[in-house]
Amino acid sequence: METDISAELRVDLPSGLVLRRATPADVEGLLDINGQLLGEDSRVEVKFLIEGGVPGMGLEDFLVVVEPSGRVVSSLSLLTQELRVGQTVLKIGNPEFVSTLPEYRGGGLIRRLFAVLEQMQKERGLAISTIMGIPYFYRLFGYEYALEDFRAGFLYPETHREKLAAIPDLEVRRTVESDAPLLAKMYAETAAQADIAMSMAESGWAWAARTRELHANNLEDWVAIENGQPIAYARLHLSGNTLTAFRLTGELAGQQALIKKALDWPGLEKLGIGTVRNSSLHFWVLELEPGRRPSYGNYVRIIDPALAFRQLEPEFESRLAASTLAGLSREVELGFYRFGVALTFEEGKLVKVEARSGNQSPAIGIPPDLLPKFLMGYRSIFEYRRVNPDFIVSKEEDWALLEILFPPLVNMINFFI
Repeated sequence: METDISAELRVDLPSGLVLRRATPADVEGLLDINGQLLGEDSRVEVKFLIEGGVPGMGLEDFLVVVEPSGRVVSSLSLLTQELRVGQTVLKIGNPEFVSTLPEYRGGGLIRRLFAVLEQMQKERGLAISTIMGIPYFYRLFGYEYALEDFRAGFLYPETHREKLAAIPDLEVRRTVESDAPLLAKMYAETAAQADIAMSMAESGWAWAARTRELHANNLEDWVAIENGQPIAYARLHLSGNTLTAFRLTGELAGQQALIKKALDWPGLEKLGIGTVRNSSLHFWVLELEPGRRPSYGNYVRIIDPALAFRQLEPEFESRLAASTLAGLSREVELGFYRFGVALTFEEGKLVKVEARSGNQSPAIGIPPDLLPKFLMGYRSIFEYRRVNPDFIVSKEEDWALLEILFPPLVNMINFFI
Protein backbone atom coordinates (compact mmCIF):
# COMPACT_ATOMS: atom_id res chain seq x y z
CA MET A 1 0.00 0.00 0.00
CA GLU A 2 1.37 3.44 -0.92
CA THR A 3 0.98 6.04 1.77
CA ASP A 4 1.19 9.80 1.38
CA ILE A 5 3.37 10.61 4.36
CA SER A 6 2.59 14.32 4.11
CA ALA A 7 -1.06 13.55 4.83
CA GLU A 8 -2.47 11.95 7.96
CA LEU A 9 -0.79 8.55 8.12
CA ARG A 10 -2.84 5.43 8.73
CA VAL A 11 -2.06 1.96 7.40
CA ASP A 12 -4.56 -0.75 8.35
CA LEU A 13 -2.89 -4.10 9.00
CA PRO A 14 -4.29 -7.58 9.71
CA SER A 15 -5.88 -8.40 13.09
CA GLY A 16 -7.02 -4.83 13.60
CA LEU A 17 -3.52 -3.43 13.92
CA VAL A 18 -2.87 0.12 12.69
CA LEU A 19 0.43 1.70 11.64
CA ARG A 20 0.47 5.47 12.21
CA ARG A 21 2.44 8.34 13.60
CA ALA A 22 2.80 8.44 17.37
CA THR A 23 0.50 10.76 19.30
CA PRO A 24 0.71 12.07 22.89
CA ALA A 25 -1.48 9.12 23.92
CA ASP A 26 1.32 6.76 22.83
CA VAL A 27 4.12 8.27 24.92
CA GLU A 28 3.91 5.82 27.81
CA GLY A 29 3.61 2.91 25.39
CA LEU A 30 6.70 4.08 23.50
CA LEU A 31 8.67 4.40 26.71
CA ASP A 32 7.53 1.00 27.93
CA ILE A 33 8.26 -0.96 24.74
CA ASN A 34 11.70 0.59 24.30
CA GLY A 35 12.61 0.21 27.95
CA GLN A 36 11.39 -3.39 28.03
CA LEU A 37 13.06 -4.53 24.80
CA LEU A 38 16.05 -2.24 24.32
CA GLY A 39 16.97 -1.35 27.87
CA GLU A 40 16.74 1.55 30.27
CA ASP A 41 19.24 3.58 28.23
CA SER A 42 16.86 3.53 25.26
CA ARG A 43 13.85 4.42 27.40
CA VAL A 44 15.53 7.58 28.69
CA GLU A 45 16.75 8.48 25.18
CA VAL A 46 13.23 8.20 23.75
CA LYS A 47 11.92 10.41 26.56
CA PHE A 48 14.63 12.98 25.84
CA LEU A 49 13.77 13.10 22.13
CA ILE A 50 10.00 13.20 22.65
CA GLU A 51 10.45 16.14 24.99
CA GLY A 52 12.36 18.06 22.31
CA GLY A 53 15.86 17.56 23.69
CA VAL A 54 17.44 17.63 20.22
CA PRO A 55 16.34 20.52 17.98
CA GLY A 56 14.21 19.38 15.06
CA MET A 57 13.29 16.01 16.57
CA GLY A 58 10.12 15.11 18.41
CA LEU A 59 7.16 12.80 18.83
CA GLU A 60 6.15 13.29 15.17
CA ASP A 61 9.31 11.40 14.14
CA PHE A 62 8.09 8.17 15.77
CA LEU A 63 5.96 5.56 14.03
CA VAL A 64 3.93 3.01 15.97
CA VAL A 65 1.85 -0.08 15.33
CA VAL A 66 -1.01 -0.28 17.80
CA GLU A 67 -3.71 -2.77 18.75
CA PRO A 68 -7.38 -1.72 18.69
CA SER A 69 -6.97 -1.03 22.41
CA GLY A 70 -4.19 1.46 21.65
CA ARG A 71 -1.35 -0.68 23.06
CA VAL A 72 1.92 -0.04 21.21
CA VAL A 73 3.23 -3.36 19.87
CA SER A 74 5.93 -2.12 17.48
CA SER A 75 7.76 1.16 16.97
CA LEU A 76 10.40 2.87 14.86
CA SER A 77 11.69 6.43 14.69
CA LEU A 78 13.42 8.59 12.10
CA LEU A 79 16.08 10.96 13.38
CA THR A 80 17.75 13.51 11.10
CA GLN A 81 21.50 13.82 11.58
CA GLU A 82 24.29 15.92 10.13
CA LEU A 83 27.06 13.90 8.50
CA ARG A 84 30.26 15.50 7.26
CA VAL A 85 31.98 13.72 4.38
CA GLY A 86 35.27 15.50 3.71
CA GLN A 87 34.22 19.15 3.73
CA THR A 88 30.63 18.48 2.67
CA VAL A 89 27.89 18.41 5.32
CA LEU A 90 24.80 16.34 4.53
CA LYS A 91 21.48 15.79 6.22
CA ILE A 92 20.95 12.03 6.56
CA GLY A 93 18.29 9.75 8.00
CA ASN A 94 18.88 7.62 11.09
CA PRO A 95 16.23 4.98 11.89
CA GLU A 96 16.31 4.23 15.60
CA PHE A 97 14.44 2.51 18.44
CA VAL A 98 13.34 -0.55 16.48
CA SER A 99 11.04 -2.57 18.74
CA THR A 100 8.40 -5.28 18.37
CA LEU A 101 6.80 -7.20 21.23
CA PRO A 102 7.79 -10.91 21.14
CA GLU A 103 4.25 -12.12 20.41
CA TYR A 104 4.13 -9.99 17.24
CA ARG A 105 7.51 -10.89 15.80
CA GLY A 106 7.73 -12.64 12.46
CA GLY A 107 4.63 -10.88 11.14
CA GLY A 108 6.40 -8.30 8.98
CA LEU A 109 5.65 -5.26 11.16
CA ILE A 110 9.20 -3.93 11.01
CA ARG A 111 9.25 -4.35 7.24
CA ARG A 112 6.04 -2.29 6.99
CA LEU A 113 7.48 0.37 9.28
CA PHE A 114 10.70 0.60 7.25
CA ALA A 115 8.70 0.98 4.02
CA VAL A 116 6.90 4.00 5.47
CA LEU A 117 10.13 5.34 6.94
CA GLU A 118 11.85 5.18 3.55
CA GLN A 119 9.08 7.28 2.02
CA MET A 120 9.49 9.79 4.85
CA GLN A 121 13.20 10.02 4.08
CA LYS A 122 12.54 10.59 0.38
CA GLU A 123 10.07 13.38 1.16
CA ARG A 124 12.64 15.02 3.44
CA GLY A 125 15.40 14.79 0.80
CA LEU A 126 17.47 12.40 2.90
CA ALA A 127 19.40 10.44 0.26
CA ILE A 128 21.48 8.46 2.76
CA SER A 129 20.30 6.50 5.80
CA THR A 130 22.39 4.91 8.54
CA ILE A 131 21.59 2.69 11.50
CA MET A 132 23.51 0.72 14.10
CA GLY A 133 22.35 -2.43 15.80
CA ILE A 134 21.47 -6.08 15.36
CA PRO A 135 24.04 -8.06 13.33
CA TYR A 136 22.76 -8.96 9.85
CA PHE A 137 19.13 -7.97 10.55
CA TYR A 138 19.06 -4.66 8.69
CA ARG A 139 20.45 -6.23 5.52
CA LEU A 140 16.89 -7.55 5.17
CA PHE A 141 15.78 -3.96 4.52
CA GLY A 142 18.49 -3.00 2.03
CA TYR A 143 21.15 -1.78 4.47
CA GLU A 144 24.82 -2.76 4.19
CA TYR A 145 27.75 -2.37 6.55
CA ALA A 146 29.56 0.69 5.20
CA LEU A 147 30.87 2.69 8.19
CA GLU A 148 33.47 0.95 10.28
CA ASP A 149 33.00 1.06 14.05
CA PHE A 150 36.67 0.52 14.84
CA ARG A 151 37.67 -1.40 17.98
CA ALA A 152 41.34 -1.36 18.98
CA GLY A 153 41.04 -4.46 21.20
CA PHE A 154 40.42 -5.71 24.74
CA LEU A 155 42.51 -4.90 27.81
CA TYR A 156 42.45 -7.29 30.77
CA PRO A 157 43.03 -6.24 34.40
CA GLU A 158 45.39 -9.12 35.20
CA THR A 159 47.44 -8.50 32.04
CA HIS A 160 47.39 -4.78 31.47
CA ARG A 161 47.27 -3.06 34.88
CA GLU A 162 51.03 -3.42 35.21
CA LYS A 163 51.56 -2.03 31.70
CA LEU A 164 49.58 1.07 32.67
CA ALA A 165 51.30 1.58 36.02
CA ALA A 166 53.49 4.39 34.66
CA ILE A 167 50.50 6.40 33.35
CA PRO A 168 50.01 9.44 35.63
CA ASP A 169 46.93 9.25 37.87
CA LEU A 170 44.83 12.22 36.85
CA GLU A 171 41.53 13.01 38.53
CA VAL A 172 38.69 11.20 36.74
CA ARG A 173 35.04 12.04 37.38
CA ARG A 174 31.61 11.85 35.77
CA THR A 175 30.74 14.74 33.53
CA VAL A 176 28.57 17.59 34.81
CA GLU A 177 26.34 19.90 32.78
CA SER A 178 28.83 22.77 32.86
CA ASP A 179 31.32 20.56 30.95
CA ALA A 180 29.08 20.55 27.86
CA PRO A 181 30.71 23.40 25.86
CA LEU A 182 34.20 22.00 26.40
CA LEU A 183 33.08 18.44 25.61
CA ALA A 184 31.54 19.66 22.35
CA LYS A 185 34.80 21.43 21.51
CA MET A 186 36.95 18.36 22.24
CA TYR A 187 34.64 16.14 20.21
CA ALA A 188 34.74 18.55 17.26
CA GLU A 189 38.55 18.69 17.37
CA THR A 190 38.85 14.89 17.36
CA ALA A 191 36.14 14.48 14.72
CA ALA A 192 38.02 16.93 12.47
CA GLN A 193 40.82 14.34 12.18
CA ALA A 194 38.40 11.90 10.48
CA ASP A 195 37.25 11.98 6.87
CA ILE A 196 33.66 11.30 7.92
CA ALA A 197 32.08 12.46 11.16
CA MET A 198 28.67 13.04 12.67
CA SER A 199 27.89 16.27 14.48
CA MET A 200 26.73 16.28 18.09
CA ALA A 201 24.30 18.79 19.61
CA GLU A 202 25.66 20.57 22.71
CA SER A 203 22.32 19.94 24.42
CA GLY A 204 23.05 16.22 24.20
CA TRP A 205 26.26 16.52 26.20
CA ALA A 206 24.47 18.36 29.01
CA TRP A 207 21.59 15.88 29.03
CA ALA A 208 24.02 12.93 29.17
CA ALA A 209 25.74 14.46 32.18
CA ARG A 210 22.39 14.68 33.96
CA THR A 211 21.13 11.26 32.94
CA ARG A 212 23.84 8.73 32.09
CA GLU A 213 24.79 6.43 34.98
CA LEU A 214 26.37 3.01 34.55
CA HIS A 215 24.36 1.19 37.21
CA ALA A 216 21.05 2.78 36.14
CA ASN A 217 21.21 2.71 32.34
CA ASN A 218 24.55 1.08 31.40
CA LEU A 219 26.15 4.27 30.04
CA GLU A 220 28.20 6.98 31.71
CA ASP A 221 30.43 9.86 30.57
CA TRP A 222 33.82 10.51 32.21
CA VAL A 223 36.41 13.26 31.97
CA ALA A 224 40.05 13.41 33.02
CA ILE A 225 41.02 16.59 34.88
CA GLU A 226 44.31 18.49 34.87
CA ASN A 227 44.80 21.85 36.59
CA GLY A 228 41.08 21.92 37.32
CA GLN A 229 40.03 21.57 33.67
CA PRO A 230 38.77 18.57 31.66
CA ILE A 231 41.43 17.54 29.13
CA ALA A 232 39.90 14.29 27.83
CA TYR A 233 36.56 12.52 27.63
CA ALA A 234 35.26 8.94 27.30
CA ARG A 235 31.86 7.28 27.23
CA LEU A 236 31.63 4.00 29.14
CA HIS A 237 29.20 1.19 28.38
CA LEU A 238 28.70 -1.67 30.83
CA SER A 239 27.45 -5.11 29.76
CA GLY A 240 27.80 -7.80 32.40
CA ASN A 241 31.47 -7.79 33.44
CA THR A 242 32.62 -6.11 30.23
CA LEU A 243 33.20 -2.38 30.07
CA THR A 244 33.78 -0.52 26.80
CA ALA A 245 35.41 2.92 26.56
CA PHE A 246 34.62 4.77 23.35
CA ARG A 247 34.17 8.30 21.92
CA LEU A 248 37.58 9.04 23.46
CA THR A 249 38.54 12.64 22.74
CA GLY A 250 40.95 15.28 24.02
CA GLU A 251 44.60 14.98 24.98
CA LEU A 252 46.26 11.59 24.72
CA ALA A 253 47.53 11.72 28.32
CA GLY A 254 43.96 12.28 29.51
CA GLN A 255 42.62 9.45 27.36
CA GLN A 256 45.25 7.14 28.83
CA ALA A 257 44.25 8.16 32.36
CA LEU A 258 40.60 7.43 31.58
CA ILE A 259 41.49 3.95 30.31
CA LYS A 260 43.64 3.28 33.37
CA LYS A 261 40.76 4.27 35.66
CA ALA A 262 38.26 2.13 33.73
CA LEU A 263 40.55 -0.88 34.05
CA ASP A 264 40.04 -0.66 37.84
CA TRP A 265 36.24 -1.06 37.57
CA PRO A 266 35.10 -3.52 40.29
CA GLY A 267 34.62 -7.07 38.98
CA LEU A 268 35.85 -6.15 35.51
CA GLU A 269 36.63 -9.07 33.21
CA LYS A 270 37.77 -7.05 30.19
CA LEU A 271 37.81 -3.51 28.85
CA GLY A 272 37.07 -2.82 25.17
CA ILE A 273 38.61 0.23 23.54
CA GLY A 274 36.94 2.03 20.64
CA THR A 275 39.13 4.53 18.77
CA VAL A 276 39.43 6.38 15.50
CA ARG A 277 41.52 4.16 13.22
CA ASN A 278 45.17 5.27 12.90
CA SER A 279 44.82 7.84 15.68
CA SER A 280 47.54 8.35 18.30
CA LEU A 281 45.35 6.49 20.80
CA HIS A 282 44.95 3.57 18.40
CA PHE A 283 48.72 3.19 18.04
CA TRP A 284 49.24 3.49 21.80
CA VAL A 285 46.69 0.75 22.49
CA LEU A 286 48.44 -1.50 19.95
CA GLU A 287 51.67 -1.09 21.91
CA LEU A 288 49.89 -2.62 24.92
CA GLU A 289 49.30 -5.83 22.91
CA PRO A 290 45.53 -5.92 23.48
CA GLY A 291 43.40 -8.99 23.08
CA ARG A 292 41.64 -9.23 19.76
CA ARG A 293 38.27 -7.58 19.44
CA PRO A 294 36.64 -7.61 16.03
CA SER A 295 35.62 -4.21 14.75
CA TYR A 296 31.94 -3.72 14.10
CA GLY A 297 30.21 -1.49 11.58
CA ASN A 298 27.23 0.75 11.07
CA TYR A 299 24.73 0.06 8.33
CA VAL A 300 24.08 2.44 5.44
CA ARG A 301 21.33 2.45 2.80
CA ILE A 302 21.33 4.78 -0.18
CA ILE A 303 17.71 5.85 -0.45
CA ASP A 304 18.18 7.91 -3.63
CA PRO A 305 21.45 7.09 -5.48
CA ALA A 306 21.38 10.01 -7.94
CA LEU A 307 20.60 12.51 -5.18
CA ALA A 308 23.40 11.08 -3.02
CA PHE A 309 25.90 11.64 -5.83
CA ARG A 310 24.61 15.21 -6.34
CA GLN A 311 24.94 15.97 -2.63
CA LEU A 312 28.53 14.67 -2.63
CA GLU A 313 29.44 16.65 -5.76
CA PRO A 314 32.05 18.88 -3.95
CA GLU A 315 33.92 15.80 -2.74
CA PHE A 316 34.17 14.21 -6.17
CA GLU A 317 35.42 17.51 -7.60
CA SER A 318 38.05 18.00 -4.88
CA ARG A 319 39.29 14.42 -5.23
CA LEU A 320 39.69 14.88 -8.96
CA ALA A 321 41.40 18.26 -8.55
CA ALA A 322 44.05 16.70 -6.30
CA SER A 323 44.70 13.79 -8.68
CA THR A 324 46.42 12.98 -11.96
CA LEU A 325 42.99 13.29 -13.62
CA ALA A 326 42.49 16.96 -12.70
CA GLY A 327 40.41 18.71 -15.34
CA LEU A 328 38.63 15.53 -16.45
CA SER A 329 35.94 15.97 -19.11
CA ARG A 330 33.85 12.88 -19.87
CA GLU A 331 30.77 10.94 -18.89
CA VAL A 332 31.26 8.13 -16.41
CA GLU A 333 28.40 5.65 -16.22
CA LEU A 334 28.39 3.52 -13.10
CA GLY A 335 26.27 0.43 -13.62
CA PHE A 336 24.79 -1.18 -10.52
CA TYR A 337 23.05 -3.87 -12.60
CA ARG A 338 19.52 -3.06 -11.39
CA PHE A 339 20.06 0.67 -11.95
CA GLY A 340 22.77 3.06 -13.06
CA VAL A 341 24.11 6.55 -12.34
CA ALA A 342 25.82 8.66 -15.02
CA LEU A 343 28.26 11.37 -13.93
CA THR A 344 29.19 14.06 -16.43
CA PHE A 345 32.40 15.97 -15.72
CA GLU A 346 33.50 19.10 -17.57
CA GLU A 347 36.99 20.41 -16.78
CA GLY A 348 36.90 18.60 -13.45
CA LYS A 349 33.44 19.87 -12.43
CA LEU A 350 30.54 17.48 -11.90
CA VAL A 351 27.94 19.24 -14.03
CA LYS A 352 25.31 16.51 -14.33
CA VAL A 353 24.13 13.47 -12.41
CA GLU A 354 21.56 11.29 -14.13
CA ALA A 355 19.73 8.16 -13.00
CA ARG A 356 19.91 5.40 -15.60
CA SER A 357 18.01 2.14 -16.00
CA GLY A 358 19.53 -1.22 -15.20
CA ASN A 359 22.02 -2.96 -17.50
CA GLN A 360 23.21 -6.54 -17.13
CA SER A 361 26.46 -5.83 -19.05
CA PRO A 362 27.70 -2.39 -17.98
CA ALA A 363 31.19 -1.13 -18.87
CA ILE A 364 31.67 -0.41 -15.16
CA GLY A 365 29.67 -3.03 -13.27
CA ILE A 366 29.33 -2.68 -9.51
CA PRO A 367 27.17 -4.94 -7.33
CA PRO A 368 24.46 -2.68 -5.85
CA ASP A 369 25.29 -3.75 -2.30
CA LEU A 370 28.68 -2.05 -2.75
CA LEU A 371 27.20 1.40 -3.41
CA PRO A 372 26.98 2.41 0.29
CA LYS A 373 30.52 1.13 0.83
CA PHE A 374 31.82 3.13 -2.15
CA LEU A 375 30.24 6.37 -0.98
CA MET A 376 31.33 5.95 2.65
CA GLY A 377 34.88 4.77 1.84
CA TYR A 378 34.48 1.50 3.74
CA ARG A 379 37.41 -0.19 1.96
CA SER A 380 39.70 0.38 -1.03
CA ILE A 381 38.75 -0.31 -4.65
CA PHE A 382 41.40 -3.03 -4.66
CA GLU A 383 39.74 -4.80 -1.72
CA TYR A 384 36.31 -4.68 -3.36
CA ARG A 385 37.81 -5.98 -6.58
CA ARG A 386 39.54 -8.87 -4.82
CA VAL A 387 36.41 -10.32 -3.20
CA ASN A 388 33.61 -9.39 -5.66
CA PRO A 389 33.79 -11.27 -8.98
CA ASP A 390 30.84 -9.24 -10.28
CA PHE A 391 32.73 -5.95 -9.79
CA ILE A 392 33.82 -5.62 -13.41
CA VAL A 393 35.59 -2.76 -15.21
CA SER A 394 36.11 -3.09 -18.96
CA LYS A 395 38.81 -0.43 -19.42
CA GLU A 396 41.95 -0.60 -17.34
CA GLU A 397 42.20 3.20 -17.04
CA ASP A 398 38.82 3.28 -15.30
CA TRP A 399 40.27 1.45 -12.31
CA ALA A 400 42.42 4.51 -11.61
CA LEU A 401 39.39 6.80 -11.92
CA LEU A 402 37.41 4.70 -9.43
CA GLU A 403 40.33 4.75 -6.97
CA ILE A 404 40.32 8.57 -7.16
CA LEU A 405 36.56 9.02 -6.82
CA PHE A 406 36.06 6.40 -4.08
CA PRO A 407 39.08 6.30 -1.72
CA PRO A 408 39.00 4.53 1.66
CA LEU A 409 37.93 6.94 4.40
CA VAL A 410 38.34 7.06 8.18
CA ASN A 411 35.18 7.85 10.13
CA MET A 412 34.09 8.91 13.59
CA ILE A 413 30.41 8.03 13.85
CA ASN A 414 28.48 8.62 17.05
CA PHE A 415 24.72 8.76 17.23
CA PHE A 416 22.91 11.90 18.46
CA ILE A 417 23.53 11.75 22.26
